[in-house]
Amino acid sequence: GCHWRHPLVNINPPVQTGLHGEAKTYTVSVTNENINKGGCPSSTYTLNPQALGGPSYSISPNTLTLTPGETGNATLTSTVDNDVFAGTHLIYVRATDTEYGNLDNSLGWSWAQVVHKVEPGHINDSSPPAIPSNLGISTRAANSVSLAWNAASDNVGLTGYKVIRSTTD
Repeated sequence: GCHWRHPLVNINPPVQTGLHGEAKTYTVSVTNENINKGGCPSSTYTLNPQALGGPSYSISPNTLTLTPGETGNATLTSTVDNDVFAGTHLIYVRATDTEYGNLDNSLGWSWAQVVHKVEPGHINDSSPPAIPSNLGISTRAANSVSLAWNAASDNVGLTGYKVIRSTTD
């Protein structure tokens, strides 16, 4: 027989800090804590991440089959996209025993959380914006000139332009 227990779930490292768009990876360890008193079968755990605050995530593999006392690992990858606010984002990973996880006493599941912090004001932008088109003079005066152009496009978001006056011909 078996003495059924909650699986033990750990995630390392527990906290990571980075930029928007930068992927972070974590190791998710699940231990089958069932006590084998003879004839205790393996348990298959489904790993289900859930995020609060907007990170996207993936986990691989998403199931682990473990004998009593055995520990298995999966890799959780988290990315906070550029349109999600900077700050602290929580990701929970729930390990559910596929056979016993739906019992009313919830003996077959357990969870752990990890923190993905994003620094404010920093966006991981690896490609430059497009060059503005149709640059031209809109008005000209004795000691000034006004310029006009069609706005450039950018995959992250353009915040402004810098116009530099050249003194060479």
